Amino acid sequence: MSTLYFVESKGGRVKCPYSMNETKMTLTERNQKLCELRSKMNKLRNEMAWIETEIMSVKSQYDRENIDLFEEMFGEKNTLWDHLDRMSDTPIAEEVYGG
Repeated sequence: MSTLYFVESKGGRVKCPYSMNETKMTLTERNQKLCELRSKMNKLRNEMAWIETEIMSVKSQYDRENIDLFEEMFGEKNTLWDHLDRMSDTPIAEEVYGG
């Protein structure tokens, strides 16, 4: 059986803590360890499902509000074309857009 390695953030290799090369394990110990790991995995899956639900709730709430992005960004209700028309009257617009 091969040894599993994890890569540390500093670049070194570390043996997997569950590697079975070091010591012999009884069937009961194996089954207990697998049960513990599955229990942890199920707990984390439930936590992940809860977080995904919260993400969907936040997205849904924002979508229901129908906020105008331009108004949210610039604090005024306008269209992009109105904004560009106003820019054409400024000296900066003549330099950037050719007048």
